[in-house]
Amino acid sequence: MDEERQEILRNAGRLRDDAKLLCDAGRYASCALLQIFCFEELGKYHLASKGITSTPKNWHLIKQQTALSLAGGNAFQRRVEEKCLAMG
Repeated sequence: MDEERQEILRNAGRLRDDAKLLCDAGRYASCALLQIFCFEELGKYHLASKGITSTPKNWHLIKQQTALSLAGGNAFQRRVEEKCLAMG
Protein backbone atom coordinates (compact mmCIF):
# COMPACT_ATOMS: atom_id res chain seq x y z
CA MET A 1 0.00 0.00 0.00
CA ASP A 2 1.50 3.33 -0.96
CA GLU A 3 2.03 6.19 1.45
CA GLU A 4 -0.78 8.34 0.02
CA ARG A 5 -3.37 5.63 0.64
CA GLN A 6 -2.00 4.97 4.13
CA GLU A 7 -2.39 8.67 4.93
CA ILE A 8 -5.99 8.59 3.67
CA LEU A 9 -6.74 5.70 6.06
CA ARG A 10 -5.02 7.47 8.97
CA ASN A 11 -7.08 10.59 8.30
CA ALA A 12 -10.30 8.54 8.13
CA GLY A 13 -9.39 6.95 11.47
CA ARG A 14 -8.78 10.34 13.08
CA LEU A 15 -12.10 11.63 11.78
CA ARG A 16 -13.87 8.52 13.13
CA ASP A 17 -12.22 8.89 16.54
CA ASP A 18 -13.06 12.60 16.73
CA ALA A 19 -16.66 11.88 15.69
CA LYS A 20 -16.94 9.36 18.53
CA LEU A 21 -15.70 11.94 21.03
CA LEU A 22 -18.24 14.45 19.77
CA CYS A 23 -21.02 11.87 19.95
CA ASP A 24 -20.08 10.96 23.51
CA ALA A 25 -20.23 14.68 24.38
CA GLY A 26 -23.72 15.02 22.88
CA ARG A 27 -22.48 17.13 19.95
CA TYR A 28 -24.46 15.20 17.35
CA ALA A 29 -24.47 17.70 14.48
CA SER A 30 -20.69 18.06 14.61
CA CYS A 31 -20.35 14.29 14.94
CA ALA A 32 -22.44 13.76 11.81
CA LEU A 33 -20.33 16.23 9.84
CA LEU A 34 -17.12 14.42 10.77
CA GLN A 35 -18.72 11.11 9.84
CA ILE A 36 -19.48 12.49 6.38
CA PHE A 37 -15.85 13.58 6.03
CA CYS A 38 -14.76 10.12 7.16
CA PHE A 39 -16.99 8.52 4.52
CA GLU A 40 -15.45 10.78 1.89
CA GLU A 41 -11.98 9.67 2.94
CA LEU A 42 -12.98 6.00 2.69
CA GLY A 43 -14.41 6.65 -0.76
CA LYS A 44 -11.19 8.44 -1.72
CA TYR A 45 -9.19 5.46 -0.45
CA HIS A 46 -11.13 3.05 -2.65
CA LEU A 47 -10.94 5.32 -5.68
CA ALA A 48 -7.19 5.75 -5.17
CA SER A 49 -6.81 1.96 -5.21
CA LYS A 50 -8.33 2.06 -8.69
CA GLY A 51 -5.98 4.83 -9.82
CA ILE A 52 -8.64 7.57 -9.63
CA THR A 53 -7.24 10.51 -7.66
CA SER A 54 -9.52 13.46 -8.39
CA THR A 55 -11.93 14.87 -10.89
CA PRO A 56 -12.61 18.56 -11.37
CA LYS A 57 -16.40 18.24 -11.07
CA ASN A 58 -18.45 16.65 -8.27
CA TRP A 59 -15.40 15.09 -6.54
CA HIS A 60 -17.00 15.16 -3.07
CA LEU A 61 -20.18 13.55 -4.38
CA ILE A 62 -18.20 10.83 -6.17
CA LYS A 63 -16.27 10.02 -2.97
CA GLN A 64 -19.48 9.90 -0.93
CA GLN A 65 -21.30 7.73 -3.45
CA THR A 66 -18.36 5.34 -3.61
CA ALA A 67 -18.20 4.97 0.18
CA LEU A 68 -21.96 4.52 0.52
CA SER A 69 -22.02 1.95 -2.28
CA LEU A 70 -19.26 -0.04 -0.59
CA ALA A 71 -21.02 0.14 2.78
CA GLY A 72 -24.33 -0.89 1.22
CA GLY A 73 -22.72 -3.77 -0.63
CA ASN A 74 -21.05 -5.04 2.54
CA ALA A 75 -24.30 -4.81 4.51
CA PHE A 76 -26.18 -6.66 1.76
CA GLN A 77 -23.56 -9.41 1.65
CA ARG A 78 -23.80 -9.88 5.44
CA ARG A 79 -27.60 -10.17 5.23
CA VAL A 80 -27.42 -12.74 2.44
CA GLU A 81 -24.89 -14.80 4.40
CA GLU A 82 -27.05 -14.62 7.54
CA LYS A 83 -30.11 -15.74 5.57
CA CYS A 84 -28.22 -18.62 3.93
CA LEU A 85 -26.93 -19.81 7.31
CA ALA A 86 -30.41 -19.59 8.80
CA MET A 87 -31.84 -21.63 5.92
CA GLY A 88 -29.11 -24.25 6.18
